Amino acid sequence: MTTSDNGTSDEEGMFLNMVEKVRGTTQVVYTPELDATYQQGSAWLYSVGMKDNYDIPDIQMRGVPMSFIDTAGTVLNEMNAYRLLNPDKPFLVGQRVSWSCGDFVIHKSEAWEGAYSWNAEDMLTLLPPEIEINNCICCSFESAGCEP
Repeated sequence: MTTSDNGTSDEEGMFLNMVEKVRGTTQVVYTPELDATYQQGSAWLYSVGMKDNYDIPDIQMRGVPMSFIDTAGTVLNEMNAYRLLNPDKPFLVGQRVSWSCGDFVIHKSEAWEGAYSWNAEDMLTLLPPEIEINNCICCSFESAGCEP
């Protein structure tokens, strides 16, 4: 691995260049989350332009806490850049993806009609993995004979 004058590896430099290309040819759209399935006051972010410019599905995040909008937008751009640099490693429904800010599970999307419209197959949804709690505190107290 070689390093450039600014201290980045060639691979890292290619990635950063691709992120800039994605930012220049697509956009990340933010809208308040209106779906009652998600936390009230959260955001819906999605990329626009991956399907039109690169013939791969756009990606979206639903129920993003407002304090993480910048992070989520950055992650969408980074993930889109990664997908362009690694066409042999497509994002697939059911796949778990680890990223700098956490893990996501890829889900099917639904078709959408709005300012930006898409067919279900043209968008992938990134959601946090479901957490399985095998023994909660309340259950532990109850099995220990404690009362609330």
